[in-house]
Amino acid sequence: MMTKRMARRFMIPSSLVGACVAVAASAIGCSSAANPSTSATSAGHPAAFAAGTGASAAPAAPVTTGVPNKTAPTGTGGSAAPVSAAPIGTTPLPPTTAIAGTAAAAPVPQNTPDPQGAEGTPVAQAAGEIPWPADCETHYKLMINQGTAKSQVPAGVETHPQGSIKPPWTGDVQAVAFHPITDNKRILHHWILYAADGSFLTGWAPGADENAKNPLPADVGMYLPATGNMRMDVHYNNLTGTKVEEDASGVEVCVISTPSKFRKNTATVVGILGNASAPAHQHVDNSTTCTVTASMGTATVVSNSPHMHQLGVHAKLVLKQGGMTSVVHDGDFTFDNQHAYPLDPPVVVKTGDQFTVTCSYTNDTAKNVAFGQNTEDEMCFNFINVYPKGGFSCH
Repeated sequence: MMTKRMARRFMIPSSLVGACVAVAASAIGCSSAANPSTSATSAGHPAAFAAGTGASAAPAAPVTTGVPNKTAPTGTGGSAAPVSAAPIGTTPLPPTTAIAGTAAAAPVPQNTPDPQGAEGTPVAQAAGEIPWPADCETHYKLMINQGTAKSQVPAGVETHPQGSIKPPWTGDVQAVAFHPITDNKRILHHWILYAADGSFLTGWAPGADENAKNPLPADVGMYLPATGNMRMDVHYNNLTGTKVEEDASGVEVCVISTPSKFRKNTATVVGILGNASAPAHQHVDNSTTCTVTASMGTATVVSNSPHMHQLGVHAKLVLKQGGMTSVVHDGDFTFDNQHAYPLDPPVVVKTGDQFTVTCSYTNDTAKNVAFGQNTEDEMCFNFINVYPKGGFSCH
């Protein structure tokens, strides 16, 4: 049985963002209705995904909103100027085009190891940089345009471009650290990296830069796929801008590439979905409960990362085990300062346990706000890092 605990800040890869994120930050492997009211194992930003379960999910259709009106619904907006890549000294990549409110994904060439680090050797650190873990063997920069170009986002546009990234490593690897690359925070709402099967790998949302400052637990690494193209989804918001903005954001990942050196436990990110309804002129506390299935006997949760948008003010996660109720996380939320938080000690769950996620919103506007991809919509997630891979679901 558990005693009551409060989670403290834990700086590891976010999921919301996203998310979706960090963040990711893009995805929903369960209900994707405008007002989802049931919790699910796999949930996130614009698309469907089955984070950490190995299940397949359909890729997201990226959305371009080209109407400066912030209340434009997701996927509408008509004749938005396309987001395009502006390569430096290379053959131009195909531009992202806007067709009936969507933008097509442009393939991205294979990413390569960062020249600072080589297989089996320490990674060089510049003064003031966040150190990589001692067992890090190789690190890679993963970018939607592979770092050779910047995405261009016209004024008055909110858009969700995607890029396909072939895993640059050979064979199985285990990630031990993610350092987000945030080039232009004026327009970057979030980015999320997915595996080919749609599972959530890592992401960024505002505030998640801090997550790199503290490492994963020493016995936990994160799953990365050995085959199949990964997908990077980026959400740009330049609706109120007056000029074209450029961005070259992404992530630098450090991996163990020698299987005999892998950390004992391999975790994945799983999103618990809540109710994102925020009625006009109201404060609401929306609670949603899901029941755990631990298919390998038990599952261990090492961190959690709440994610909402601009109306979100408070996030809570409660675990019920038998007759005992424990508070996993209970804290104020702001969109511009999203973090992952640890469970110290980690929480071990079994089949039949229940998580309740609560998202609180204060909506002072005259508009009813519901679940959606864009900045003026809302979301309600708590992304958890959990092992073993594929051993946890919550419905």
